Amino acid sequence: MHLLVPMDLDKTSKSALKEAILLTEKFKETGKITILHVVNSELSAPVVDSVEDLETKLLAEARDYLAKIKAIVEKKNILVEVVILEGFIATKILDYEKEHAVDLIVIGHHNRIGFDRLVVGSVSKKVIHDAICPVVVVK
Repeated sequence: MHLLVPMDLDKTSKSALKEAILLTEKFKETGKITILHVVNSELSAPVVDSVEDLETKLLAEARDYLAKIKAIVEKKNILVEVVILEGFIATKILDYEKEHAVDLIVIGHHNRIGFDRLVVGSVSKKVIHDAICPVVVVK
């Protein structure tokens, strides 16, 4: 069973990963988790000299964080892969799902309101609506 866990660097994503680990442990011999992180540099606004500096900074942060997460999952004897992509988050999640043999997506849900919801939209909502495979949403 191949589980796709889209992760940003927050608490909700960690909850989704915990759930995916519990599910994968039931399929130890055939279970695999792919942790997918999408860098969406268009919505990030730290002070940097250029877009390239921003992308480099975001990618470095993601690689460091996800390397630690991968090590934690590997200690549980679960096959895990980390993939980092750039682009629109929901689109990249759905593209990855379609291009790989994903059996289940386990995704965290943010309760954004107001302007954040208008600007960012609901990634989990789009994934639930457009995914081919089943989706588990974790709060």
